[in-house]
Amino acid sequence: MSWYYQKGQEQAGPVDEKEVLRLASTGEINDLTLVWKEGMSGWKSYVEVKDTFDSSDGNSIQSSQGEMVTCSVSGKSVPKREAIELNGRWVSAEHKNEALERIKSGVGLDEGIYNYIGFWWRVLARLVDGIITSIVSYALMFLLAIPFGVAGFASNLIGQSSDASAGTVGIYFIIQLVCSLGIPMAYEVFLIGKFGATIGKKLIGAKVIRSDGSKLTYMRAFGRYWGIMLSGIILYIGYIMVAFDREKRGLHDKLCDTLVVRNN
Repeated sequence: MSWYYQKGQEQAGPVDEKEVLRLASTGEINDLTLVWKEGMSGWKSYVEVKDTFDSSDGNSIQSSQGEMVTCSVSGKSVPKREAIELNGRWVSAEHKNEALERIKSGVGLDEGIYNYIGFWWRVLARLVDGIITSIVSYALMFLLAIPFGVAGFASNLIGQSSDASAGTVGIYFIIQLVCSLGIPMAYEVFLIGKFGATIGKKLIGAKVIRSDGSKLTYMRAFGRYWGIMLSGIILYIGYIMVAFDREKRGLHDKLCDTLVVRNN
C-alpha cells in the first residue's frame, strides 16, 4: 500500500510501509507528520495510524536502532539509547539543555512538544503591532491628504462647484478606508508568511506555525488575518479563548490550524 506524507509545505510520496517506518526511525516523519493513503477519509497525523503498520516490516529497522521513543521537545522518534528521561518524559540528547531550561522556568514537559505563548504575552504583541500599523496608516493618510488639501483649496480659490470639492473629499475617504484596512492586513500577511512572526511577536520571542510544525503559506496567513478579525468582532471572545485553551489557541488559530509558540 502506497503512503503519502507531508514534507515541509509539500506532499511527498508515494512510499511503501517499510519506507515510512524507516523515515520515522530517522526522524523525517514524526508523530505530528500528516500521512495519507488511498481509502482514508482524510490526512491524519502519523501517531494516529502508526499502530496499523505491519510491525514485521519494521523489525530489521528497529533492531538496528534499538527501541524508539518520542522526544518531548522535538516530537521526533529517536533511539532510546540516545535519549534521557526527565520528569517521566523522554528527551533526545540534542534537546536536553532546552528541556532542562523549560523545567527550570516552570514550563515543564507535560504541555506538549511546544512552548505555547500565553494570553497576556499575545496581548502585548498585538498592542505593539497595533501601534506600528496605526503609525504607518496615519502617516500615509497624512501624506496623501496634502495633495487633496491643495486641490480642494485651489477649487475654492478659482470658484469651482461644491460638487468638485465633495468628489475630492469622497476620494480621500476611500483612501483612508484602504489605508486603515489594507496596511494592517498587508503587515500581518507578509510578515507571518515570510518570517512566521510580526514585529510584536518577534519582540516576545514568538512565532506562528501549523500544528504539524510547518511554516504558514501566504494564503493561510491571509485566512488567519480574517480569522483574527472574526475573533474581535464577536466581542473578543475569539481572543479570550487563548486564556482557557490547553494549546493557547484563539478562534482564529483553531480555524486555520495554527499555533503561537516560543521561537527557540
